[in-house]
This record gives sequence, C-alpha cells and structure tokens, in this order.
Amino acid sequence: MVRGASRRLRLLDVPDSVVAAITKTRQVQETVPVLAPIDGIVTKMGLREGMYVKPDMELFTISDVASVWVQVDVFEHQLDQVRVGNPAEIKIPALPGRVWQGAVDYVYPELDPQTRTLQVRLRFKNPDGILKPNMFVHANIQGTPHPNALTIPLEALIVTGGQERVIKDLGDGQFQPAAIEVGLRAQDRIEILDGLQEGERVVVSGQFLIDSESNLQASFRRMQPLEPEPVPAQMMMQMEN
Repeated sequence: MVRGASRRLRLLDVPDSVVAAITKTRQVQETVPVLAPIDGIVTKMGLREGMYVKPDMELFTISDVASVWVQVDVFEHQLDQVRVGNPAEIKIPALPGRVWQGAVDYVYPELDPQTRTLQVRLRFKNPDGILKPNMFVHANIQGTPHPNALTIPLEALIVTGGQERVIKDLGDGQFQPAAIEVGLRAQDRIEILDGLQEGERVVVSGQFLIDSESNLQASFRRMQPLEPEPVPAQMMMQMEN
C-alpha cells in the first residue's frame, strides 16, 4: 500500500525527498513543494492561495527568456533566399545603437493568402533579458548573395496602388514610367528582376519631383502594353534647394 502511494505521488511530480519523508514518518504533509520542470520566469499564474485545483487546470506558465523567438513576414519573391540557419539581426527602435545577432530557426510551410507573405521564425540569445515578449523590432535576414545583380537606388522606386515602378530617363527631356519586378534589398539599393535593362537610366526622387499625385497616376495610365508613350518633361519639376 505504501509502495503504491509512493508511486502515485511520484507520478504527480512530488519531489523524491518529500515522498521519502512521508514514507518515513507515515504522516501527510499539509504543504508540498512543486518544482518547475524548466528554468525560467513565471509569466502567468492561474491560482491563488486557498483555491481548489483540478488536474486539468493550468497553474503556472513559465517562460525561458534566455533564448527568444522573433516572428517576421517574408515577401513571396524573397522566399528562395531564406533558409534555416541564415544569419539574422534585429534592432529595437527604443534601444538605438544595440544589435542582436541570431539566425533563422524555422520557415513555416504555408503563405498567408491575404498578405502573400510567409512567416519565418528567428532565434536570438537573450542572456540579460532585455528582449521582451510582444516587442516590435526591425529585422534583417542575410540571404544568399546574388552576384552580378542589376540594382538601382532605393530612392528611385515608386510604389503606388500595390505596384512597383520607376521612371526611365530617355534623354532629351523625355521620361517614361516603367513597371518593374524587384528582388532583394540591401541598404540603399534594390535588385531589379524584370522591367529594366543594364545601362538604362532612371529618375531618383532626390533629383526630381512629380508635381502632383494626379499627374503621376495620369502618366502611369499612359503606359501601353508594347510601346508606352513617353511622359513630357513638363510633367516634372526640379526640386528646390
């Protein structure tokens, strides 16, 4: 009988020292210590002193914050560059100057049908506990290098209506909007996958300014499937110093 009771207590994770004391004294203890199965911090407590507890109740939630996960969304055209083990880094706007180094821990199997993005999980060491659950961060994932990639300044990219475009400089005061497909971004440059050829010139927003959003949309509508009509130079004006 004593052996059976001892077995049941151990199945309930009662410490061996407590079971041994009960077996020796044959007296039931009013309080029994419950030891956490892992190291961490109690982030949620589901009981109070004097409460009656049931086997299916969740009493405590313990989080190991020495290592944290960061969930990020990756665009569809960037998926071939993200692999488990890729180096990653994060920055927190509230803590300027600090950078945490980590890696891609898991790539989820399905895209979000609404955003057309894929969730990727990053893992970072957090020995000082500064990284907290539900914080917002800026994340960077180092993908596979693209040698000889065609790139343009990020300032030349125009995003409107969910589409990405640039304005080509055709020379002689003529300009032409062009739809493009972009790839990886690296600091102040962005990769061009389609829509531009090497040697073509594009307008950078730091040098020219469309004089109104309506003119911008009008010039975009003038694009034709085969031979888009160039936008007159009068539709653009030079930015004042």
